[in-house]
Amino acid sequence: VVMGGGCGVSIHGAFRVATERTVLAMPECVIGLVPDVGATYFLSNLPGRVGHALALTGRRVGGYDAKKLGLATHAIGSSAVGKIVESLATALERTFSGGETTSELDRNAKDWANKVDEALRKLEKETSGEVKETPNDLHPHLAVIDRWFVSDDVQEVDLTLNAAAVGGRRERERKVAKELLELMRAGCPASLRVTAAMLKRVRPPVDIMNVSGGPPPPLDLARCLRMEFRAVAECISRDDFYEGVRARLVDKGKGDPPAWSPESVEEVGHDDVETFFEPGSREVEEVIARFERAVGLESD
Repeated sequence: VVMGGGCGVSIHGAFRVATERTVLAMPECVIGLVPDVGATYFLSNLPGRVGHALALTGRRVGGYDAKKLGLATHAIGSSAVGKIVESLATALERTFSGGETTSELDRNAKDWANKVDEALRKLEKETSGEVKETPNDLHPHLAVIDRWFVSDDVQEVDLTLNAAAVGGRRERERKVAKELLELMRAGCPASLRVTAAMLKRVRPPVDIMNVSGGPPPPLDLARCLRMEFRAVAECISRDDFYEGVRARLVDKGKGDPPAWSPESVEEVGHDDVETFFEPGSREVEEVIARFERAVGLESD
């Protein structure tokens, strides 16, 4: 199970192995939080608008789906998980002697990566029958997901999903649209609005122009992390986060539903959303300043 922070410590790596038992999700909106740990970066770099769908709905993804969507680089049957370390050790034993200098290691990095990839692909081929497509996979529906989540306005996405759930051409598409709609509506209204705004800032639409006359460049990982840190700091200063944790993690859905404030997406205004992007408390900004110095990022 890889959710939230688990994605943050794994998905930015060069090699990400999923199995048929993998469950991956970014369910922050349902607890009154927003995607962090670099999620706005990696979700925005998935094909089409599926990253937006995963961010706004918290939809779970299995191992086969994770590979197809680009969240995982390899899909290996769980029966071979115990062989991964041995396979990598054998592959790298022929690559490094153990006495290389740092510069020599840097020069050989590409060869090292190729050896790792070859070893993982071999295990992937040997266990190809274990990691299979399932009826719950999202990748067969990428085309319709792109249409459903094309808007950066959560209200418009809601209307589009509702229309697809009621009048979609195929039964399976209606079922997927209904599921995504219900998952999104379970999220905190403010979190949904802010998440959509964050994703829009990461990859601005081409019709948004900057002072040079062209579209603003996409945000890199460091800038995404800075943006997310401020937004999360604002989230945990609000009651929504504690309501979400209480309802979903403490009561586990058996108690009262979370009392979101505002109660609906319609009540979350532009100024409310912008608050999440403004400089935070002195403590928050001190952390950000240290982060900027560490990664060589200019202050915004």
